[in-house]
Amino acid sequence: LLVSVVRDPIDHFLSGWAECGSRSPEPEQYEWFSPANNINERVLSWVEVLRRCVETEPSQRGSECRCSQHSYPQATFLLDPTRNKGKKYHDTFDKKIDPSVEMVGDLRDIHGMLQMAGLEYDPSTIPHRRSTSKDPSKATIFDWDKDMLSAEVLRSICEFVMVDYYLFEFEAPVGCRDEVRSHIDQIEKVVLYKVSSK
Repeated sequence: LLVSVVRDPIDHFLSGWAECGSRSPEPEQYEWFSPANNINERVLSWVEVLRRCVETEPSQRGSECRCSQHSYPQATFLLDPTRNKGKKYHDTFDKKIDPSVEMVGDLRDIHGMLQMAGLEYDPSTIPHRRSTSKDPSKATIFDWDKDMLSAEVLRSICEFVMVDYYLFEFEAPVGCRDEVRSHIDQIEKVVLYKVSSK
């Protein structure tokens, strides 16, 4: 039984940004990490970096793309990867959910999920567990809160991670909520049409 958990898509995106920034040896050299810029400027620049990474052939990607997968939509990591062709995990997918994943739930409900699966979760038994939330650079330079972000930035993030809102039951930001709902309605109509046509 393979159990996977996901978190709020915006939180996941921002955590990825903070993770990549805290790994950078000289964050001040990049506009998407530099403390000289405000939080909205940095995060909006990071969205643009990710878009370029996704749209660029793997062999042509710059060094800024090495950590980019930490902010990718979580759905991409649940897709069944084509590992036997020597490509990176996030470069090639079969476009279907990995069949070995039998349960997907909200990270906040991990204890209950594991109990449903007949498992007990005891974090104290996990050796070398890494807690990125305790990273001092994340708590200072890369501190973030969704309430600190402008509507424009939230919408840009939402557009980048929108597939997560299609698959998981999280409420999208106000700025793109209607668009997400419209897309989901269209997807459901197509699915219902295909089912009824069989």
